[in-house]
Amino acid sequence: MEPCITGSMRFVRGSHLAGPYQHEDTHAEDNILHRGQTIVGGFDAAEIIEMELVAGQASLHHGWTVHSSGPNLSTERRIGIVFNFLKPSVRQVVGEHETATLVRGEDRFGHFGAEPDCVSDFAPGNVAFQLEVERKKREVYDTA
Repeated sequence: MEPCITGSMRFVRGSHLAGPYQHEDTHAEDNILHRGQTIVGGFDAAEIIEMELVAGQASLHHGWTVHSSGPNLSTERRIGIVFNFLKPSVRQVVGEHETATLVRGEDRFGHFGAEPDCVSDFAPGNVAFQLEVERKKREVYDTA
């Protein structure tokens, strides 16, 4: 998919219904993803939707939705966040013991360690925890 205008995102309509797509690691300098991942293959231009986002707005979409954005030309950071919800019976099979936040119910399996509560912005314990999460993430992503 071609890059879009600054401040907008592109989505491929219905792409989440096809399941996960094959990716290629480019390690491109202009791609902020860990391995510079891009999707292999093209898409029908008629299925691409462009959505303008202004500062402070967010896009919420299914994790399998094919999406892209143009470069961030502003002086502000662009922030992305991913939430994955899963049953406590699920476990990570690559890398070290992972952590998770139980959002409801009961964990009878113990496949995930508990995540610490955030006590304040940049609390030393929380910063150390985040650095460890990043280390584990890279271990998994670089092995997968």
